[in-house]
Amino acid sequence: MNSRIIETKEAAQCLSDVRLGIDIGYIKNISRNILNELMILTQPGFLQLYAGGGLRPFERDVRRATMIRERLQMENNN
Repeated sequence: MNSRIIETKEAAQCLSDVRLGIDIGYIKNISRNILNELMILTQPGFLQLYAGGGLRPFERDVRRATMIRERLQMENNN
C-alpha cells in the first residue's frame, strides 16, 4: 500500500482485499493478525484517541494512510 491519504471505507475495503489474498494463499508475507489489528487501529475513534484529541477528517485520513503504510512495511521487513 503506497497511499498518502485514505478514508475509512476505502481502508477497510483494501484491508479486506489483502485478507482475501492471504486466505487464498496469494499473499504469504503478511499475518492475518496484522490486518485485524489495522482494522481496529484505523477507525476514526481510535485515530483520534491515539492522536490525543480531535482530528479533522483530512487529518485522520493522512494518519490512517501513514499507519497502514508503516505497519505493513514493518511486517515486510521481518
